Amino acid sequence: MLLVRDVMTEKLITLRPSDSLKTARETMLKARIRHLPILSPHGGFVGLLSQPNAICSRRQYRISRMSRRMSGMRSKPEYLYRKLCPWTC
Repeated sequence: MLLVRDVMTEKLITLRPSDSLKTARETMLKARIRHLPILSPHGGFVGLLSQPNAICSRRQYRISRMSRRMSGMRSKPEYLYRKLCPWTC
């Protein structure tokens, strides 16, 4: 029977909550991973950051800035967000 320990990663790449999303995206690209465990300064598990969340959050920030500039235009920021971010964020 195949066990979890037979396929798990032992050397984890982790970040802290205070790290930037840019650092997270760069780390994921460099390490070719899609998820990063987020650990507290004491080493406790805080959460898991997925690649879609890291990418969508940056796009959502750009779109919110763009929507402030486009306040009088016909385009809807929600449409732009769906178009730029294929994942459900």
